[in-house]
Amino acid sequence: TFSGFSSCPASGSTPACDGLGHVFMTLNGGGLWTNIDGNLPDTPVNDIVVDPTPTNGVADSTLYVATDVGVFVTTTGGVSWSELATGLPHVECTSLKLNNTARVLRVGTHGRGDWDLQLPGLPPSALTGISPTSTTAGAAGFTLTLNGVGLPSNPTVNFGTTALSSSGSGSQITVAVPAAAVAGSGVVPVSVAGAQNSLNFSIEGPVPTLSTISPTTATASASITLTVTGTNFNSNSEVIWTPNSTGVNNGVSTALPQLPGGTSTSFSVTVPASLLTSSLARTIPVVPGAPTPKGPGAFWLLAAFCAAILGILMLAAIPRKRRLVFGATLTTVLVLLLIGGCGGVGSSSNPPPPPPGSSVNVAVNAYNPAPGGGLSTAAGTITVSQ
Repeated sequence: TFSGFSSCPASGSTPACDGLGHVFMTLNGGGLWTNIDGNLPDTPVNDIVVDPTPTNGVADSTLYVATDVGVFVTTTGGVSWSELATGLPHVECTSLKLNNTARVLRVGTHGRGDWDLQLPGLPPSALTGISPTSTTAGAAGFTLTLNGVGLPSNPTVNFGTTALSSSGSGSQITVAVPAAAVAGSGVVPVSVAGAQNSLNFSIEGPVPTLSTISPTTATASASITLTVTGTNFNSNSEVIWTPNSTGVNNGVSTALPQLPGGTSTSFSVTVPASLLTSSLARTIPVVPGAPTPKGPGAFWLLAAFCAAILGILMLAAIPRKRRLVFGATLTTVLVLLLIGGCGGVGSSSNPPPPPPGSSVNVAVNAYNPAPGGGLSTAAGTITVSQ
Protein backbone atom coordinates (compact mmCIF):
# COMPACT_ATOMS: atom_id res chain seq x y z
CA THR A 1 0.00 0.00 0.00
CA PHE A 2 0.96 3.66 -0.51
CA SER A 3 0.33 6.12 2.32
CA GLY A 4 0.08 9.25 0.21
CA PHE A 5 -1.96 11.01 -2.46
CA SER A 6 -2.06 9.63 -5.96
CA SER A 7 -3.78 12.34 -7.99
CA CYS A 8 -1.37 14.77 -9.58
CA PRO A 9 -1.89 18.57 -9.31
CA ALA A 10 -2.18 20.84 -12.26
CA SER A 11 0.81 21.02 -14.57
CA GLY A 12 3.68 23.07 -13.18
CA SER A 13 2.40 23.09 -9.57
CA THR A 14 3.78 21.27 -6.54
CA PRO A 15 4.01 18.83 -4.92
CA ALA A 16 4.57 16.29 -7.66
CA CYS A 17 3.34 12.65 -7.51
CA ASP A 18 3.59 9.46 -9.52
CA GLY A 19 -0.16 8.93 -10.03
CA LEU A 20 0.22 5.15 -9.76
CA GLY A 21 -2.32 4.34 -7.02
CA HIS A 22 -2.57 3.22 -3.39
CA VAL A 23 -3.18 -0.56 -3.24
CA PHE A 24 -1.25 -3.06 -5.34
CA MET A 25 -1.49 -6.83 -5.84
CA THR A 26 1.03 -9.39 -7.08
CA LEU A 27 0.34 -12.94 -8.22
CA ASN A 28 3.93 -13.97 -8.98
CA GLY A 29 5.87 -13.21 -5.81
CA GLY A 30 6.53 -9.57 -6.58
CA GLY A 31 7.56 -9.88 -10.23
CA LEU A 32 4.56 -7.82 -11.38
CA TRP A 33 2.30 -5.51 -9.36
CA THR A 34 -1.18 -4.39 -10.39
CA ASN A 35 -3.04 -1.35 -9.11
CA ILE A 36 -6.34 -2.45 -7.50
CA ASP A 37 -7.55 0.95 -6.27
CA GLY A 38 -10.85 0.58 -8.10
CA ASN A 39 -13.18 3.25 -6.72
CA LEU A 40 -11.19 3.98 -3.54
CA PRO A 41 -11.01 7.70 -2.69
CA ASP A 42 -7.68 9.41 -3.32
CA THR A 43 -6.44 9.31 0.27
CA PRO A 44 -3.46 7.69 2.02
CA VAL A 45 -3.84 3.95 2.68
CA ASN A 46 -2.04 3.09 5.92
CA ASP A 47 -2.65 -0.64 6.46
CA ILE A 48 -4.19 -3.68 4.80
CA VAL A 49 -5.56 -7.04 6.00
CA VAL A 50 -6.34 -10.07 3.85
CA ASP A 51 -9.35 -12.05 5.12
CA PRO A 52 -8.49 -15.78 5.01
CA THR A 53 -12.17 -16.76 4.87
CA PRO A 54 -13.13 -17.44 1.22
CA THR A 55 -15.89 -15.29 -0.30
CA ASN A 56 -18.14 -17.18 -2.71
CA GLY A 57 -15.54 -19.90 -2.82
CA VAL A 58 -12.70 -17.53 -3.80
CA ALA A 59 -9.80 -17.31 -1.34
CA ASP A 60 -8.10 -13.99 -0.51
CA SER A 61 -10.70 -11.95 -2.37
CA THR A 62 -11.81 -9.97 0.70
CA LEU A 63 -9.47 -7.16 1.71
CA TYR A 64 -9.73 -4.43 4.35
CA VAL A 65 -7.76 -1.18 4.17
CA ALA A 66 -7.29 1.56 6.79
CA THR A 67 -7.23 5.02 5.26
CA ASP A 68 -7.21 8.63 6.42
CA VAL A 69 -11.01 8.76 5.92
CA GLY A 70 -12.11 5.37 7.31
CA VAL A 71 -12.00 1.63 6.70
CA PHE A 72 -12.94 0.20 3.29
CA VAL A 73 -13.58 -3.36 2.15
CA THR A 74 -13.57 -5.23 -1.15
CA THR A 75 -14.97 -8.72 -1.73
CA THR A 76 -13.93 -8.72 -5.39
CA GLY A 77 -10.17 -8.55 -5.07
CA GLY A 78 -10.12 -4.77 -5.55
CA VAL A 79 -12.54 -4.37 -8.47
CA SER A 80 -14.84 -2.31 -6.23
CA TRP A 81 -14.64 -0.94 -2.68
CA SER A 82 -17.16 0.23 -0.09
CA GLU A 83 -17.03 1.71 3.38
CA LEU A 84 -16.93 -1.14 5.89
CA ALA A 85 -18.88 0.43 8.76
CA THR A 86 -20.35 3.70 9.90
CA GLY A 87 -19.90 5.21 13.33
CA LEU A 88 -16.08 5.39 13.34
CA PRO A 89 -14.68 8.79 14.36
CA HIS A 90 -13.61 11.04 11.49
CA VAL A 91 -9.88 10.64 12.09
CA GLU A 92 -6.98 8.85 10.46
CA CYS A 93 -7.20 5.03 10.72
CA THR A 94 -3.63 3.82 11.13
CA SER A 95 -3.71 0.04 11.66
CA LEU A 96 -5.82 -3.11 11.35
CA LYS A 97 -5.71 -6.47 13.18
CA LEU A 98 -8.05 -9.36 12.39
CA ASN A 99 -9.11 -11.92 15.02
CA ASN A 100 -10.48 -14.44 12.59
CA THR A 101 -11.61 -16.83 15.34
CA ALA A 102 -14.07 -14.26 16.69
CA ARG A 103 -14.45 -12.54 13.30
CA VAL A 104 -13.53 -9.19 14.86
CA LEU A 105 -11.52 -6.52 13.02
CA ARG A 106 -9.73 -4.11 15.36
CA VAL A 107 -9.06 -0.61 14.01
CA GLY A 108 -6.39 1.67 15.47
CA THR A 109 -7.02 5.39 15.03
CA HIS A 110 -5.02 8.57 15.48
CA GLY A 111 -5.96 9.96 18.88
CA ARG A 112 -9.34 8.20 19.25
CA GLY A 113 -8.31 4.76 20.50
CA ASP A 114 -9.09 1.29 19.13
CA TRP A 115 -12.43 0.18 17.70
CA ASP A 116 -13.72 -3.38 17.19
CA LEU A 117 -15.87 -4.18 14.15
CA GLN A 118 -17.86 -7.42 14.10
CA LEU A 119 -17.48 -9.10 10.70
CA PRO A 120 -19.85 -11.58 9.07
CA GLY A 121 -18.95 -15.23 8.80
CA LEU A 122 -19.45 -16.47 12.35
CA PRO A 123 -20.71 -20.06 12.73
CA PRO A 124 -24.21 -20.52 14.21
CA SER A 125 -22.77 -20.95 17.72
CA ALA A 126 -19.53 -19.10 18.47
CA LEU A 127 -17.65 -16.96 20.96
CA THR A 128 -17.00 -13.35 20.03
CA GLY A 129 -15.38 -12.02 23.19
CA ILE A 130 -14.39 -12.67 26.80
CA SER A 131 -14.01 -10.30 29.76
CA PRO A 132 -11.58 -9.93 31.37
CA THR A 133 -8.99 -11.07 28.83
CA SER A 134 -6.10 -11.51 31.26
CA THR A 135 -5.02 -11.79 34.89
CA THR A 136 -1.77 -12.26 36.79
CA ALA A 137 -0.40 -15.66 37.73
CA GLY A 138 -1.29 -16.58 41.30
CA ALA A 139 -4.28 -14.21 41.43
CA ALA A 140 -7.51 -15.03 43.24
CA GLY A 141 -10.46 -16.66 41.49
CA PHE A 142 -12.69 -14.43 39.38
CA THR A 143 -15.82 -14.38 37.23
CA LEU A 144 -15.30 -14.69 33.49
CA THR A 145 -17.95 -13.34 31.10
CA LEU A 146 -18.21 -14.90 27.65
CA ASN A 147 -20.08 -13.20 24.79
CA GLY A 148 -21.12 -14.83 21.56
CA VAL A 149 -23.96 -15.97 19.35
CA GLY A 150 -26.11 -19.08 19.71
CA LEU A 151 -24.48 -20.18 22.96
CA PRO A 152 -26.13 -23.24 24.61
CA SER A 153 -27.93 -22.96 27.94
CA ASN A 154 -25.64 -23.38 30.97
CA PRO A 155 -22.90 -25.09 28.96
CA THR A 156 -19.60 -26.52 30.15
CA VAL A 157 -16.75 -24.03 29.72
CA ASN A 158 -13.28 -25.40 29.10
CA PHE A 159 -10.66 -23.09 30.64
CA GLY A 160 -7.57 -24.79 29.26
CA THR A 161 -7.83 -28.33 30.59
CA THR A 162 -10.18 -27.33 33.43
CA ALA A 163 -13.89 -28.00 32.81
CA LEU A 164 -16.15 -25.46 34.58
CA SER A 165 -19.93 -25.12 34.99
CA SER A 166 -21.50 -21.90 33.73
CA SER A 167 -24.81 -20.05 33.72
CA GLY A 168 -26.54 -18.21 30.88
CA SER A 169 -27.32 -18.82 27.23
CA GLY A 170 -27.71 -17.14 23.87
CA SER A 171 -25.37 -14.16 23.68
CA GLN A 172 -23.75 -14.27 27.15
CA ILE A 173 -22.72 -16.73 29.83
CA THR A 174 -20.65 -16.38 33.02
CA VAL A 175 -18.34 -18.82 34.77
CA ALA A 176 -16.38 -18.82 38.04
CA VAL A 177 -12.66 -19.47 37.39
CA PRO A 178 -10.84 -20.83 40.49
CA ALA A 179 -7.42 -19.59 41.62
CA ALA A 180 -5.90 -23.00 40.88
CA ALA A 181 -6.58 -22.52 37.16
CA VAL A 182 -4.42 -19.38 37.00
CA ALA A 183 -1.50 -20.47 39.18
CA GLY A 184 1.06 -20.36 36.35
CA SER A 185 1.62 -17.93 33.47
CA GLY A 186 0.67 -18.79 29.91
CA VAL A 187 -1.96 -18.44 27.21
CA VAL A 188 -5.06 -20.54 27.94
CA PRO A 189 -7.67 -21.40 25.27
CA VAL A 190 -11.26 -20.85 26.40
CA SER A 191 -14.04 -22.78 24.66
CA VAL A 192 -17.71 -23.58 25.21
CA ALA A 193 -19.21 -27.02 24.68
CA GLY A 194 -21.38 -26.73 21.61
CA ALA A 195 -19.68 -23.59 20.24
CA GLN A 196 -17.44 -23.87 17.20
CA ASN A 197 -14.45 -21.74 18.17
CA SER A 198 -12.26 -20.74 21.10
CA LEU A 199 -10.60 -17.55 22.37
CA ASN A 200 -7.34 -17.07 24.26
CA PHE A 201 -6.99 -15.87 27.85
CA SER A 202 -3.60 -14.54 29.06
CA ILE A 203 -2.21 -15.35 32.50
CA GLU A 204 0.59 -12.83 33.01
CA GLY A 205 3.48 -13.76 35.26
CA PRO A 206 4.96 -11.10 37.57
CA VAL A 207 8.60 -10.05 37.31
CA PRO A 208 10.60 -12.39 39.59
CA THR A 209 13.13 -11.31 42.19
CA LEU A 210 16.32 -13.24 42.94
CA SER A 211 17.79 -13.43 46.45
CA THR A 212 20.34 -16.27 46.53
CA ILE A 213 21.76 -19.10 44.42
CA SER A 214 23.38 -22.36 45.54
CA PRO A 215 26.02 -23.54 44.89
CA THR A 216 28.21 -20.52 44.00
CA THR A 217 31.10 -22.63 42.64
CA ALA A 218 31.24 -25.59 40.27
CA THR A 219 33.66 -27.63 38.19
CA ALA A 220 33.13 -28.53 34.57
CA SER A 221 33.62 -32.25 35.16
CA ALA A 222 29.98 -33.09 35.95
CA SER A 223 26.44 -31.68 35.82
CA ILE A 224 25.17 -29.78 38.86
CA THR A 225 21.78 -28.92 40.37
CA LEU A 226 21.45 -25.17 40.86
CA THR A 227 18.84 -23.83 43.31
CA VAL A 228 17.60 -20.22 43.29
CA THR A 229 15.52 -18.45 45.93
CA GLY A 230 13.47 -15.28 45.64
CA THR A 231 9.85 -14.29 45.00
CA ASN A 232 7.19 -14.39 42.27
CA PHE A 233 8.29 -17.74 40.83
CA ASN A 234 5.75 -19.94 39.04
CA SER A 235 5.67 -23.28 37.27
CA ASN A 236 7.13 -21.75 34.08
CA SER A 237 10.00 -19.85 35.72
CA GLU A 238 13.48 -20.46 34.30
CA VAL A 239 17.12 -19.70 35.07
CA ILE A 240 19.05 -17.61 32.54
CA TRP A 241 22.74 -18.64 32.42
CA THR A 242 25.14 -16.01 30.98
CA PRO A 243 28.95 -16.55 31.05
CA ASN A 244 31.17 -13.51 31.54
CA SER A 245 34.29 -14.53 29.62
CA THR A 246 36.53 -13.20 26.86
CA GLY A 247 35.63 -15.84 24.30
CA VAL A 248 32.90 -16.78 21.89
CA ASN A 249 30.47 -17.64 24.69
CA ASN A 250 30.75 -14.25 26.40
CA GLY A 251 27.27 -12.87 26.99
CA VAL A 252 25.53 -15.81 25.30
CA SER A 253 22.53 -16.70 27.46
CA THR A 254 20.99 -20.14 27.91
CA ALA A 255 17.53 -20.76 29.40
CA LEU A 256 17.35 -23.67 31.85
CA PRO A 257 13.88 -25.08 32.70
CA GLN A 258 13.03 -25.76 36.32
CA LEU A 259 12.80 -29.21 37.83
CA PRO A 260 9.58 -30.53 39.40
CA GLY A 261 8.87 -29.43 42.96
CA GLY A 262 9.40 -25.69 42.61
CA THR A 263 7.52 -23.16 44.75
CA SER A 264 6.80 -19.45 44.52
CA THR A 265 10.02 -18.75 46.46
CA SER A 266 12.43 -21.46 45.30
CA PHE A 267 13.13 -23.81 42.39
CA SER A 268 16.02 -25.81 40.96
CA VAL A 269 17.48 -26.46 37.51
CA THR A 270 20.03 -28.87 36.08
CA VAL A 271 23.16 -27.31 34.58
CA PRO A 272 24.63 -29.94 32.23
CA ALA A 273 28.37 -30.58 32.15
CA SER A 274 28.45 -29.57 28.48
CA LEU A 275 27.22 -26.08 29.38
CA LEU A 276 29.75 -25.78 32.19
CA THR A 277 32.53 -26.75 29.78
CA SER A 278 31.41 -24.39 27.01
CA SER A 279 31.21 -21.55 29.53
CA LEU A 280 34.98 -21.95 30.08
CA ALA A 281 35.83 -21.72 26.38
CA ARG A 282 37.83 -18.57 25.90
CA THR A 283 39.94 -16.94 23.20
CA ILE A 284 42.85 -14.92 24.64
CA PRO A 285 44.32 -12.35 22.22
CA VAL A 286 48.08 -12.45 21.59
CA VAL A 287 49.75 -9.06 22.12
CA PRO A 288 52.69 -8.39 19.76
CA GLY A 289 55.98 -8.58 21.67
CA ALA A 290 58.61 -5.87 21.61
CA PRO A 291 61.78 -6.60 19.59
CA THR A 292 64.53 -8.20 21.65
CA PRO A 293 67.36 -5.69 22.17
CA LYS A 294 70.68 -6.77 20.65
CA GLY A 295 74.30 -5.80 21.18
CA PRO A 296 75.90 -2.59 19.85
CA GLY A 297 75.70 -3.04 16.09
CA ALA A 298 78.40 -0.49 15.17
CA PHE A 299 81.07 -2.43 17.11
CA TRP A 300 80.34 -5.70 15.30
CA LEU A 301 80.30 -4.06 11.86
CA LEU A 302 83.64 -2.34 12.53
CA ALA A 303 85.08 -5.66 13.68
CA ALA A 304 83.88 -7.31 10.46
CA PHE A 305 85.49 -4.56 8.36
CA CYS A 306 88.82 -4.85 10.17
CA ALA A 307 88.75 -8.65 9.90
CA ALA A 308 88.11 -8.39 6.16
CA ILE A 309 91.10 -6.03 5.59
CA LEU A 310 93.40 -8.16 7.73
CA GLY A 311 92.20 -11.32 6.02
CA ILE A 312 92.98 -9.94 2.55
CA LEU A 313 96.51 -9.00 3.58
CA MET A 314 97.11 -12.40 5.18
CA LEU A 315 95.59 -14.22 2.20
CA ALA A 316 98.16 -12.57 -0.07
CA ALA A 317 101.04 -13.53 2.22
CA ILE A 318 100.35 -17.21 2.90
CA PRO A 319 101.29 -20.04 0.54
CA ARG A 320 98.87 -20.83 -2.31
CA LYS A 321 98.10 -24.38 -1.09
CA ARG A 322 96.80 -23.08 2.26
CA ARG A 323 94.65 -20.27 0.88
CA LEU A 324 91.52 -22.47 0.47
CA VAL A 325 91.37 -23.43 4.14
CA PHE A 326 92.17 -19.91 5.31
CA GLY A 327 89.55 -18.40 2.97
CA ALA A 328 86.77 -20.65 4.27
CA THR A 329 87.65 -19.83 7.87
CA LEU A 330 87.76 -16.12 7.14
CA THR A 331 84.36 -16.23 5.39
CA THR A 332 82.76 -17.93 8.39
CA VAL A 333 84.15 -15.32 10.78
CA LEU A 334 82.92 -12.46 8.60
CA VAL A 335 79.41 -13.93 8.32
CA LEU A 336 79.13 -14.30 12.11
CA LEU A 337 80.35 -10.75 12.68
CA LEU A 338 77.86 -9.35 10.15
CA ILE A 339 74.98 -11.27 11.77
CA GLY A 340 75.92 -9.83 15.15
CA GLY A 341 76.06 -6.30 13.75
CA CYS A 342 72.69 -6.56 11.93
CA GLY A 343 70.65 -7.75 14.90
CA GLY A 344 71.60 -11.35 15.50
CA VAL A 345 69.49 -14.41 15.20
CA GLY A 346 67.19 -13.61 18.13
CA SER A 347 63.44 -13.59 17.38
CA SER A 348 61.21 -10.49 17.73
CA SER A 349 57.96 -12.39 17.06
CA ASN A 350 55.04 -12.76 19.47
CA PRO A 351 55.70 -14.59 22.70
CA PRO A 352 53.70 -17.77 23.30
CA PRO A 353 50.10 -16.97 24.30
CA PRO A 354 49.28 -17.34 27.98
CA PRO A 355 47.36 -20.48 28.91
CA PRO A 356 43.52 -20.32 28.88
CA GLY A 357 41.90 -19.19 32.10
CA SER A 358 40.98 -21.91 34.52
CA SER A 359 37.75 -20.27 35.77
CA VAL A 360 34.94 -17.99 34.64
CA ASN A 361 32.13 -16.13 36.40
CA VAL A 362 28.59 -16.79 35.21
CA ALA A 363 25.64 -14.46 35.83
CA VAL A 364 22.45 -16.23 36.96
CA ASN A 365 19.04 -14.53 36.58
CA ALA A 366 15.50 -15.75 37.24
CA TYR A 367 13.06 -15.35 34.33
CA ASN A 368 9.28 -15.61 33.99
CA PRO A 369 8.30 -16.12 30.32
CA ALA A 370 5.59 -14.05 28.62
CA PRO A 371 2.82 -13.17 28.90
CA GLY A 372 3.92 -10.61 31.47
CA GLY A 373 6.89 -11.70 33.51
CA GLY A 374 10.43 -10.68 32.64
CA LEU A 375 14.01 -10.95 33.90
CA SER A 376 14.99 -10.43 37.53
CA THR A 377 16.89 -7.20 38.14
CA ALA A 378 19.32 -8.81 40.56
CA ALA A 379 21.65 -11.60 39.42
CA GLY A 380 23.66 -14.20 41.27
CA THR A 381 27.18 -15.25 40.35
CA ILE A 382 28.60 -18.77 40.13
CA THR A 383 32.27 -19.44 39.45
CA VAL A 384 32.97 -22.35 37.09
CA SER A 385 36.45 -23.86 37.09
CA GLN A 386 38.21 -26.67 35.28
